[in-house]
Amino acid sequence: MGEVADCVISLPLYRRNLYQGVTPYCSADPMAQDLHNKTTDERSMQSSRSQRIARNTLFLFVRMAVVTLLSLYISRVLLAALGAEDFGIYQVVGSLVTAFGFINGAMVSATQRFYSYELGRGNLSGVGRIYSVSIVVQLLLVLLVCAIAIPFGLWYVPNKLVAPPERMTVALWIYFISLGTFVVNMMLTPFQSLIVSHERMNLFALLSIVDIALRLGAVLLLKSYAGDQLLLYPILLLAVSGVMALCYVGSTRRLFRQVHFRWVRDRSAYREILSYSGWNLFGNLAAVAQTQGINIVYNYFFGPLLNAAFGIVNSVRSALLIFANNYQMAANPQIIKSYAAEEYGYLHKLICASAKISYLLMLCVVIPFALDLDLLLRLWLVKPPEYASLLLQLTLIVLLIESLSGALMTGIQATGRVRTYQVLVGGMIIMILPLSMLAFWLGAPPEYSVYINIVVSIACLAVRLVLSYKYHALGVGYYLKRVVLPILPPTIVMLLGAYLYRRWLPYVGSIWGLLVASILLGGLCAVVILTLSLTGEEKRLVKGYLHLSKRRQAPND
Repeated sequence: MGEVADCVISLPLYRRNLYQGVTPYCSADPMAQDLHNKTTDERSMQSSRSQRIARNTLFLFVRMAVVTLLSLYISRVLLAALGAEDFGIYQVVGSLVTAFGFINGAMVSATQRFYSYELGRGNLSGVGRIYSVSIVVQLLLVLLVCAIAIPFGLWYVPNKLVAPPERMTVALWIYFISLGTFVVNMMLTPFQSLIVSHERMNLFALLSIVDIALRLGAVLLLKSYAGDQLLLYPILLLAVSGVMALCYVGSTRRLFRQVHFRWVRDRSAYREILSYSGWNLFGNLAAVAQTQGINIVYNYFFGPLLNAAFGIVNSVRSALLIFANNYQMAANPQIIKSYAAEEYGYLHKLICASAKISYLLMLCVVIPFALDLDLLLRLWLVKPPEYASLLLQLTLIVLLIESLSGALMTGIQATGRVRTYQVLVGGMIIMILPLSMLAFWLGAPPEYSVYINIVVSIACLAVRLVLSYKYHALGVGYYLKRVVLPILPPTIVMLLGAYLYRRWLPYVGSIWGLLVASILLGGLCAVVILTLSLTGEEKRLVKGYLHLSKRRQAPND
């Protein structure tokens, strides 16, 4: 009689769970009870992870808003303070130093991957081991960078740099001061990766805001300096990097007391992380060639004025990447942890959701640029450098294509099988540089390098899809159905809206016309996205994000 009563009491729950697609159970049946509890726990776990991603995305959006606005303002003030020629010199000399960033970039992805993988397995001692190994490896890489960069700078700047002769000495000083800043930032990699892998995006966002605020202070100091402002600016940036190093080291030592440095004698630990980062080294070299390498080629063929235009493009590019990558950065640790826990169904859903949302975020922010980019550049820079508008328009297309690849890259890196990936994708990306040099040698204008970049980006996306299927069984058809098809409607709406605005409306060239058109077109795209692009789970994630935003705006929270 008791068993019958238990089953009758469970009947409403049976109907509700049947409607929701969850296995019904009878409380008198232990096996059914266990199955129900397991299903409930899995749904609760996924909900908790979605809330964590939404919360971290909120922190990163706050970071994005502050960093983007201040970065754009810094570029404007710096261009006005230095002038186009000195600004171009600073950009190309900075490119020479940051070209060595491919070495550090390999360690960034390696440390984040291994931290997240050990956390996904619940192995806290493994996290401490990776922390210690990464510090030693980073010190060795700093020595390697200095051994290469110092003689390279002594040769390249006096002999190959295209700049006025009277600025060559200052350019050489800028190179070595910037190299010091680069070395300090390299040593922060183990600490920054530790924060990101633990998903402490609130701290990461706060430190990023402190960093950009100090950089703004450095730029504002230039206005009151009567000496050589081109030489003072890199010195101030070196001081900012020193302050941020103290902040990162102090924060990680306080928050992660269980993680501390100890000498690891196991050579296999170093071999594992060096093997992984070694292949990523090639991929990051290709990424540097795609940006900083092209900047150096621009200087050789067209001079420092085009470097000024490309510097503006890179400033906007960096700001837009910060915006679009907010969700991706929040989801990356979960992608790696879900692979480590062998939760492949959740892994595939998260990869597709991350790719789609990253693209849609980039699409929304591109709308004003698509409507009237020339007006925006005039409002921002007053006198924008020649070619800045055209290069930026084409770069926006590259960013939209690449926004679909971020989650696929993280999924492949989570497997640790990066050799074939880096050889294929890195090989295609690095070909942008020699192909651009050939085009310029044949007399092509500067924008041809971006045309080549667009074609290569599409090819790289296709290769990443094939390798994702090979490494963790993410079906190409599954990705096309869940990502590519849903993003087509808002993309078409945006393109049609931009075409109609520029061709038919009488208010083109007016800030108020641009503002009204951006709001209307953005609202229309948002409606299309919510109705045609997002799945039910993704809509719940957006609602969770909005709910968190309201809670944080509440005065009593």
